Amino acid sequence: MYDKANKLLLVTTASAVPNNLAIQTLGKSSQSFAIGVIHGGYVNVVPIREGEIRSKYIPCVEPGTRPRHVTTTVTQVKWFCVQGTQILAITSTLGLHVYDDEGRKCLFTHSCSDSHGSTDSFARGLALVNGERLCVGNSSGSIRIFKIPSDVSDYLHLEKLSSHNKAITDIACNESQDIMVSADDSGCLLLWNVKDTIECITTITGRGFPCTSIQMWKSLILAAYGSGHIRMFDFKTSRLLTEVAAHARWITGIDLAPGRGLLLSVSEDSFAKIWTIDSEEKLILHKYTAAVENKMLVGGKFLNSYGTEFCVSAYDANDVICFSV
Repeated sequence: MYDKANKLLLVTTASAVPNNLAIQTLGKSSQSFAIGVIHGGYVNVVPIREGEIRSKYIPCVEPGTRPRHVTTTVTQVKWFCVQGTQILAITSTLGLHVYDDEGRKCLFTHSCSDSHGSTDSFARGLALVNGERLCVGNSSGSIRIFKIPSDVSDYLHLEKLSSHNKAITDIACNESQDIMVSADDSGCLLLWNVKDTIECITTITGRGFPCTSIQMWKSLILAAYGSGHIRMFDFKTSRLLTEVAAHARWITGIDLAPGRGLLLSVSEDSFAKIWTIDSEEKLILHKYTAAVENKMLVGGKFLNSYGTEFCVSAYDANDVICFSV
């Protein structure tokens, strides 16, 4: 089974932010290249293997300003491959910032706020649709759609979708099925058809706890909650297929290894768990548990599409622990 392999040293410690671990891959391959971890208004970028790149500490500030006193709070980080070029998308209390793949040049910014002058708004939730439309959620429950041009610099704000009543927590997309799912702080899920235009097709009502993280695989939606539950839905019928009481405390992130149908879940209860998704029998089956003692886990990611390696980040810890078969 899995054993501890190595540790990746961060520049500074990880913040208590859900989904606080992002993976940069090499082009369109599933080979992991670097990790991104949030610390306050900064993003740690650390190579997975020695000698590939130098570790970086990227401040999230307004373009043209110096990062002397960064008061921003970063909420999510993701890399996307757009038309053969990788971009780094960061959401925060400043809104959306899009950088080049190294995080050196800021390509685009947008406040993503529904109320001008608001000091408590933030952006959160990122997904790429059809390789050219970037979807970004915010604290008002809106989702903004930006078209990414061929030169990946002059972004166009296409529209704003306002269907959630609470702050967006996460967004996921299954491009092979032309379906996107967005989640919010009430636990509500909205399903969107994204084939041509983006339109809401159905709502899955929440149960009082926030939906903290979502993944999509085949015709399935996998959703994690603050209650410690993982629920699996069929997006064609919106029916709940199965539910697992996976953790004793908040689940702070889930990730999928599509090559083998494995699901990784991490929680504030200090456990990382691997699950097998049985798409035929519609079951979530426990496979492995790793205890990271005295650590509140805030992020977890597989390092390849077959799930043979994964890593986890923990609140107030300056290392990311890796596991491998």
